Amino acid sequence: MVRDTMQEQKKQTKNRQMTLDQKLDRIITLLESLGLRIARIEKILGIKNEQRESEKQENQTQEEETQEKEVSKF
Repeated sequence: MVRDTMQEQKKQTKNRQMTLDQKLDRIITLLESLGLRIARIEKILGIKNEQRESEKQENQTQEEETQEKEVSKF
């Protein structure tokens, strides 16, 4: 706990000593990495959503086929 506090103080001191340009560069770097993370997440979710959609379509066609068979029995 004391170690965490000391590390946090070092980070704060480092941030205070940074120039505005350095701070802006740091922010830009953080935003770029965040953008990459978001893109990865969207890609993963997109793939999963596409799989779900195809599964839904398959289920719907199976249900329709089942209903058609039941109707043709009568």
